[in-house]
Amino acid sequence: MQLNVPYQQVLEYTLLLSTKKRYTVYEMRKKIQTYLNKNAEALNEEEKAQILEQVASRLIELNYLNDSKFVMDYISEKSKLNPKGKYYFTRELMRKGIKEELVQQYFDENDFEEIELAKRALGKKDRLWKRLSKFDARKKAYRYLSGRGFNSETIYKVVDIYYGNNKRESY
Repeated sequence: MQLNVPYQQVLEYTLLLSTKKRYTVYEMRKKIQTYLNKNAEALNEEEKAQILEQVASRLIELNYLNDSKFVMDYISEKSKLNPKGKYYFTRELMRKGIKEELVQQYFDENDFEEIELAKRALGKKDRLWKRLSKFDARKKAYRYLSGRGFNSETIYKVVDIYYGNNKRESY
């Protein structure tokens, strides 16, 4: 069975993809499968599966695919630009094919300041809600932070900091 030519083509294709964007193992497997279905009609399903496994293994070996590093980079970059909570990151990474245990391991091993991120997120909206009553502002803040994936304990703490008696006395 001659697999070198299709294997080489698929490997070159995936290396080209890897230079443009980072992929999880799951996402890259889907890309390889799609490529094989479109460009390797002469191969049977067993041969396609073998090529898929060989290419995926090679990319992992070359460290082009590394789900642990992907989780770390994804969370650190996304939280800098647009603060989100643990629930959001867990949900998004699972959608990308990352196992929940790997995401939880990241949160356990790294200092993820969810309260600070929630403060930053709410700080951007606080100016817009100054005209609202304290009750309405709190309600909007709860919904806003909840929609950004923060857990309820974090939301209550941050909303109390922003809308407690210390911060906003002129109502």
